[in-house]
Amino acid sequence: MSKTRSPLRIHLRQSRRLIQYLHLLHALVLFYTLAITLKYPAMLVAVLIVSASWLHFTLRSNRQSNSEQEVIWDSNGNWRIREGPGDYEQYVALSSCFNAYWLTILGFQRSRLKRRYSLILGDNCDPDQWRRLRTRLQQNINR
Repeated sequence: MSKTRSPLRIHLRQSRRLIQYLHLLHALVLFYTLAITLKYPAMLVAVLIVSASWLHFTLRSNRQSNSEQEVIWDSNGNWRIREGPGDYEQYVALSSCFNAYWLTILGFQRSRLKRRYSLILGDNCDPDQWRRLRTRLQQNINR
């Protein structure tokens, strides 16, 4: 008797922990480039680039704070992803994924050139959904 799996639905929201890590990274890089600018004035360009990147990241994260993404792992192994109120897009999983106790990175490919990645931390989805995803990924690796 073959055992079929039900589709695994994961509702993703924006991760506060990831946003904090990225703000810390921008602050450290900005501090470092400011320190180097004292010795090499040409590094002022790097300060402007890092500042613009930080501003862009802050504005984008504030605008997308209520956005939700839904990822569905079908029983046949295909993935469907929906962002916002639109239709689902079909994706094929890339052969490798990263699965640690605090972070899961899933890679998807829609066509030869269109790829996307989803970073899943413990705070941007339901803990039960995240546990089931990690268990199912581990079972696929062991096969």
